[in-house]
Amino acid sequence: MRLQESPEQIPEGETPHTLTLVVYDDLVDVAKPGDRVDITGVFRAAPTRVNPRVRTLRATYKTCILLPI
Repeated sequence: MRLQESPEQIPEGETPHTLTLVVYDDLVDVAKPGDRVDITGVFRAAPTRVNPRVRTLRATYKTCILLPI
Protein backbone atom coordinates (compact mmCIF):
# COMPACT_ATOMS: atom_id res chain seq x y z
CA MET A 1 0.00 0.00 0.00
CA ARG A 2 1.29 3.49 -0.79
CA LEU A 3 0.53 6.20 1.75
CA GLN A 4 0.67 9.80 0.49
CA GLU A 5 0.64 13.03 2.43
CA SER A 6 -2.63 14.97 2.16
CA PRO A 7 -2.41 17.72 -0.51
CA GLU A 8 -4.08 20.22 1.84
CA GLN A 9 -1.23 19.88 4.36
CA ILE A 10 1.69 20.73 2.05
CA PRO A 11 2.80 24.15 0.78
CA GLU A 12 2.00 25.08 -2.84
CA GLY A 13 4.44 23.79 -5.41
CA GLU A 14 5.81 20.95 -3.28
CA THR A 15 5.41 17.25 -4.00
CA PRO A 16 3.59 15.19 -1.35
CA HIS A 17 5.73 12.65 0.50
CA THR A 18 4.89 8.99 0.01
CA LEU A 19 5.56 5.95 2.17
CA THR A 20 5.15 2.28 1.34
CA LEU A 21 3.13 0.28 3.87
CA VAL A 22 3.00 -3.49 4.13
CA VAL A 23 -0.21 -4.67 5.75
CA TYR A 24 -1.17 -8.09 7.05
CA ASP A 25 -4.22 -10.06 8.18
CA ASP A 26 -7.30 -7.89 8.90
CA LEU A 27 -5.80 -4.75 7.31
CA VAL A 28 -5.59 -6.25 3.80
CA ASP A 29 -8.18 -4.84 1.34
CA VAL A 30 -9.63 -2.43 3.92
CA ALA A 31 -8.60 0.82 2.19
CA LYS A 32 -9.21 1.64 -1.47
CA PRO A 33 -7.27 4.15 -3.63
CA GLY A 34 -8.27 7.69 -2.68
CA ASP A 35 -9.44 6.83 0.85
CA ARG A 36 -8.20 9.04 3.67
CA VAL A 37 -6.75 7.04 6.54
CA ASP A 38 -5.12 7.75 9.90
CA ILE A 39 -2.16 5.53 10.68
CA THR A 40 -1.02 5.08 14.28
CA GLY A 41 2.22 3.26 14.96
CA VAL A 42 5.92 3.59 15.66
CA PHE A 43 7.96 5.27 12.89
CA ARG A 44 11.28 3.42 12.75
CA ALA A 45 14.42 4.28 10.81
CA ALA A 46 17.15 1.67 10.30
CA PRO A 47 20.49 2.37 8.59
CA THR A 48 21.20 0.45 5.39
CA ARG A 49 24.41 -1.48 4.78
CA VAL A 50 26.73 -0.96 1.81
CA ASN A 51 27.32 -4.71 1.65
CA PRO A 52 25.65 -7.31 3.90
CA ARG A 53 29.07 -8.84 4.65
CA VAL A 54 30.64 -5.53 5.71
CA ARG A 55 29.75 -3.55 8.85
CA THR A 56 29.89 -0.18 7.04
CA LEU A 57 26.57 1.69 7.11
CA ARG A 58 25.24 4.26 4.65
CA ALA A 59 24.03 7.70 5.59
CA THR A 60 20.57 6.80 4.23
CA TYR A 61 17.93 5.05 6.30
CA LYS A 62 15.21 2.55 5.50
CA THR A 63 12.03 3.66 7.22
CA CYS A 64 8.92 1.76 8.28
CA ILE A 65 5.88 2.11 10.51
CA LEU A 66 5.36 -0.65 13.06
CA LEU A 67 1.67 -1.10 13.80
CA PRO A 68 0.49 -2.62 17.08
CA ILE A 69 -1.37 -5.91 16.85
